[in-house]
Amino acid sequence: MPTNQSSILQAYTAWGDSLTQGGQGYVTNGEYPADLQQMLGPVSLVMNEGLSGETSPEIGVREGGIQTTVTVSGGTIPASGPVAVTFPANYAPVIGPGSSVTGTIAGVHGTVAYSATDAAAGPLFIRLADGDAVPVPGAVPFVVDPTYVSSGFVPIFWEGENDSRNTAASIQATVSNVSAQVTWAHSASYLVMGVINTHLGGQAKGQSGYQGFITLNDLFAQTFPNNFVDIRSVLVSNYDPTNAIDVTDYNDDLPPTSLAAIQGAATLASDIDASTTTVVVNVTAGVLVNNDMLNIGTGADAESMRITSVSGNTVTVTRGAGGSQEAHPAGSAVTCTDTVHLNGKGYSIVANTVHQWFGQHP
Repeated sequence: MPTNQSSILQAYTAWGDSLTQGGQGYVTNGEYPADLQQMLGPVSLVMNEGLSGETSPEIGVREGGIQTTVTVSGGTIPASGPVAVTFPANYAPVIGPGSSVTGTIAGVHGTVAYSATDAAAGPLFIRLADGDAVPVPGAVPFVVDPTYVSSGFVPIFWEGENDSRNTAASIQATVSNVSAQVTWAHSASYLVMGVINTHLGGQAKGQSGYQGFITLNDLFAQTFPNNFVDIRSVLVSNYDPTNAIDVTDYNDDLPPTSLAAIQGAATLASDIDASTTTVVVNVTAGVLVNNDMLNIGTGADAESMRITSVSGNTVTVTRGAGGSQEAHPAGSAVTCTDTVHLNGKGYSIVANTVHQWFGQHP
């Protein structure tokens, strides 16, 4: 946090998972908080608090908006040095290397983080100042240090993507988790953004995984009627009508492939016909990833295929994922796109939507 925060007219904190963290793909990648910062200008501050893989309760615990407990290995915090700690499943403040959270256990202030050399050992608690050993019998509260609350940061919550949506109870749990965070933030102004269905599979309109996204977003809208944006619908509406893949996505009520993070680029090494499922390519940048999407072309003859395996420059695919299933000549441009995350243009659309919302709801 900059030392001259008194010169900042408005500060925001973007809480979330990898969609907030951003930066996916090898080219045209982006982060919506960084884009929002640029749109707001130097008199504002946007903190990116997205962390890949986290569920809504894990995000809430990391913030301090959801309470958790901790068990200290051996039942004692030592006078100095680290000690292994255990949190309830899905209620840990950190879920892997690369993040840390400060807080208090049994009156001892310290940091929870993973070892840089032995991540498999799980999280460690490292006290910030040496002192007497402190007994910690059983599970006790872990009290997270207040983060971006008392300083007047306006929170933006974009989470729930990694939560279960299999039952009404699990959907309600996500809404309850976000509600707890809204209460914790003590901010008159806040924004909740909806979850987005993705190209992982089974999430298109009419498929088994689709309705959970719609139901969760509907419940968000009912719970936060004046502070909710259905970012999923915004992204879906920003499809390219000249791109056959995007048209399929739009008809499937999916965010468009043209806004997906680009993992790799290539060209076809040889002609393929309308039924070819083994495709040889010349990779020119990035990587091709199993279970991601292989896209050929960008116009009316564009086609999207699901990658089922990659072996060197040979890619096995399932045809008919989107666009026009037809023959494609050698030399055709190929991209590999992420099934979940957005590219720079996609994240810019998210940032612009947030910017406009706060402009209308100061």
